[in-house]
Amino acid sequence: MKGVPAKSIGGMKPWLCSYKGDNGLTFGNTIYGTDPDQIEADHADRFRDLSVDGELLASFPVSAGKERAIRRQERQGERTT
Repeated sequence: MKGVPAKSIGGMKPWLCSYKGDNGLTFGNTIYGTDPDQIEADHADRFRDLSVDGELLASFPVSAGKERAIRRQERQGERTT
């Protein structure tokens, strides 16, 4: 399966970021901007331990996995619609 190329918005690039949730788990997020340092400065108050991990180059739509599971169920006779 091929990923979908990431697109810029108004000259801002998508950056893959990570942060700590209130439960201590690490979460990922995509934040658009032109400068990774500025992204951290602008969003540090909203996301605990925010770090910019790198530029997002491609992503995989969630629906692609769901469609694949539905096709597999149809082949196995577990699903009819």
